[in-house]
Amino acid sequence: MKRILALSTLSLALFTGCSFWRSITGETWVPAAVQAEGRRVAILPFYDSPGVRSSALGLEIARALPPILQGKVPTVSLVNSDEALRGLGDYDWIRAPRSEVGRRLGADFVISGEILSVQLQEAGMIGVHNGRLEVAVEVVDVAKGTAVFSRKKMEVRFPREGEHRAGSILAEDSEIRKDLADQMAERMAEIFYEHRVYTEDDRDFRPPWE
Repeated sequence: MKRILALSTLSLALFTGCSFWRSITGETWVPAAVQAEGRRVAILPFYDSPGVRSSALGLEIARALPPILQGKVPTVSLVNSDEALRGLGDYDWIRAPRSEVGRRLGADFVISGEILSVQLQEAGMIGVHNGRLEVAVEVVDVAKGTAVFSRKKMEVRFPREGEHRAGSILAEDSEIRKDLADQMAERMAEIFYEHRVYTEDDRDFRPPWE
């Protein structure tokens, strides 16, 4: 009985300590929007508006996601984009219901999206390069046939928020596109695990999922 009481007291102290630390640092922890532990997730290449073909950038986003997601959710099983394309063959997966695509791939969830816009530009006298990528993202529960997560617009920028890198002056378009793809993959991975955001005063603040 004493041991149980001691463990309960220790758990309460740890919880209280974590809550206190989060309050003084201004942290907010956002729970996973989709529980993927022990589940199988199929990743489809992102396609271009109006959804007529997948693009090189869309494939790069999809290829960047698996190592990030598996690093955060080790028990998740993935059908990566290359495996998905091989498995689907000539099947018109872009226009098909995501639940049907998921069944063909033996997945529990399907994550897919559409590239809304990508902008690369040179600004200022010294030629600092900027970039912005906007996508729509959706995660579909294959068994239910419904979306369990949907975001009409998710945006990332180059250079990353709060960064003023000298490298952005000489950045090539390919480098900017890769950085944008990596950032978007990081954002998408957060759908599947608890992650930290900060107060609005922090430069890296992002609102929690709606």
